Amino acid sequence: MTVYYFKDSRGNVGDDLNALILRHFFDFDKCSNASYTLVGIGTLINNHLPLSKEFIFFTTGYGYQKPPKFSDTSVSAIGLRGPMTLAKLRPFLKENEKNIPLLDGAYLTPDLIPKNTTPEPNRVGLIPHVDSMQIGRWEEIAKRGQFYLIDPRWEPSKFIDALTSCTAVITEAMHGAILADAYRVPWTGFAAHSHINTDKWHDWSESLSIPLQINSVSPVFKGDEGQPFTTRIKNIIKRTAQKTRLYNNNWTLPPVARSTNKDMERTLAELKQIAAREKYQLSDYAIVQEKLAHLRARIDEFNANKG
Repeated sequence: MTVYYFKDSRGNVGDDLNALILRHFFDFDKCSNASYTLVGIGTLINNHLPLSKEFIFFTTGYGYQKPPKFSDTSVSAIGLRGPMTLAKLRPFLKENEKNIPLLDGAYLTPDLIPKNTTPEPNRVGLIPHVDSMQIGRWEEIAKRGQFYLIDPRWEPSKFIDALTSCTAVITEAMHGAILADAYRVPWTGFAAHSHINTDKWHDWSESLSIPLQINSVSPVFKGDEGQPFTTRIKNIIKRTAQKTRLYNNNWTLPPVARSTNKDMERTLAELKQIAAREKYQLSDYAIVQEKLAHLRARIDEFNANKG
């Protein structure tokens, strides 16, 4: 058996759950000689999948790049993230789709990482996307606004402890919302940066009949923070040239300029307005439990037949 999932060198809690969940629910040693590829949690169903004669998807999702063609390939699923993913795979599935639960596997996390913290009164968590943490001034936004910053690059146990210490969270990271939902921490989504893929969010939310609302928030940027002096000068020249005909399209794009104090205050005001409205969400607990039961049954079935 080949196990396939994404590992971000920066750390990304949604991806890093795979090492815990897959190892807990599947016997890798027992399946070591099997010829199929088990694909884990994440937006991985695309034309970058490794070559394999048989794919078995474990609550995997679609959302980036082109869908794979699956020529001469057997395709089945223990579970899928949501209805959009199911629609993309429908022409290739060798089994009855009614047997496939639609649920992100991160909902199994409480089985492995118990809730060890008690919510701090009025503590609102802020969870930017992992890419947003790289390019944005979110640590400073959280400090100014007295939000509790939860970094999606943290390892899962630390992330869960921080998450469950909050009375609610405002999250740009989809797995921030999914894990909040799994631990019953009220959440609301936001999108500040252009790399946020809202199709993924809808794929997941529709699997649980959540009437999703994603708040639009102005982005904030670090700009040249931490760059050598010569690099900062080059970037200033490039950004200036972008406004003229002097810009060379062969140049490496400079980062967006550092957000001004006015920019920061605008973003902070938007986040405070979201927090003040208190329109946080949670899925229907009964639906989650029903789907979890279905997913666990599918795992048991897989282990009995394939393991």
